[in-house]
Amino acid sequence: MKRGYVFILAALALILAFSGAASAGAASKKDIGVWVNDRKIEFDVPPLIEEGTTYVEFKGLFTALGYTIDYNAKEKVIAGTAPGKTIQFRIGSDRPVIDGKVSSKAVQLIVKEGRTLVPLRFVGEATGMLVDWNAAAQTIKINSKGASSNSSPTDKDRAKLQAFLDQLSKSEYVDRLQYFDPASPIYEAIKNMPEDVLDVKTESQSKLVSILDWKPGQAIITMNMVTKKISGDSFYLDNSVDYKLTLTQDAAQNWKVYLLEPAGAIQYLNTEEVLGKEPTVPEEDKKSLLAVIDKQIQAINDEDIAAYRSTMDPQFPGLDVVMELLKQTFEQQNLTAIVEKTQIVHFTGTEAAVRVSQTTQDSTGAGYRLDLVVILGKSESGEWLLTEESKMINFEQFAAMNSKL
Repeated sequence: MKRGYVFILAALALILAFSGAASAGAASKKDIGVWVNDRKIEFDVPPLIEEGTTYVEFKGLFTALGYTIDYNAKEKVIAGTAPGKTIQFRIGSDRPVIDGKVSSKAVQLIVKEGRTLVPLRFVGEATGMLVDWNAAAQTIKINSKGASSNSSPTDKDRAKLQAFLDQLSKSEYVDRLQYFDPASPIYEAIKNMPEDVLDVKTESQSKLVSILDWKPGQAIITMNMVTKKISGDSFYLDNSVDYKLTLTQDAAQNWKVYLLEPAGAIQYLNTEEVLGKEPTVPEEDKKSLLAVIDKQIQAINDEDIAAYRSTMDPQFPGLDVVMELLKQTFEQQNLTAIVEKTQIVHFTGTEAAVRVSQTTQDSTGAGYRLDLVVILGKSESGEWLLTEESKMINFEQFAAMNSKL
């Protein structure tokens, strides 16, 4: 069964996110400039990009946006408040609270040089602003929505956008190119992406979430896509994911994708049901699978790129980019990883999924705890290797001692 188009979107978004982070690392000597309504913000700690998301200092950003800031050390809550608006982040939680309501989006905080950094786009859009990234200039501009929107979409426009998203989510791999602008910088990546095979059938539903910018022949939107498994033997978790799309119109006024990027972390919907299963696994395969996990963790602790790469299938999506990011991480941080628990949750003889609970921290004591599912396949030689990106079930970041706002 060929993968549905949603797999292509997810794989492309992942590679683009990695590529963006790698580019940012290569250009780290050039600081990212952040502007709010034509005024440049100066931060005590420079902005940084982690896994395709730009993080900036909480205090500097909220002050520039006109918010009063507060830090409750006892409750470990940082907050920005303006007339009629409050945004709260709790250290250790991935769910901000906006105007008293828990956000549906999971976001992470980063602590660097004793300062708390927040995801810029999330905060900008939560405060009702437009956020635009210029990769060439390494600048991010945050403007009031009225500053960059030239007109307002009608109900008919919204219906046409929704119809396009319906087609996009239901299309098959073979007809993917018709939905992309030939002038897009990602067109060739889509064209050359190898066809993949997965023994699972899914169905997807896409929903237009918001129109961030609207002008003749172009729109910037966010959409949510929910994908559920219908049948098949391969491991799969139902999921919900947001994307930001820059769209253009052709001569016939048909919408095309010009740019695509993830707009939030993927949310898995049926983890308890799927991960609660305990398949029967031959002892030899069980030892081999867990040995791969151990080898990866040891490679992280030894900062051994070659050993880490040896655990991964040569056809792993974006393998070279992943290795470059890992190299940069090793150069910048001294990490220690510890596996707390492993559990095989899926096994077919040629494919397996292993749930891993892991803690990773740097030399300052700051780090994160994560719960993820690692997907492995058996090669023709009988070797188990990682075949695709891991599924992040839970991520909890913890700060070093004596960190400050």
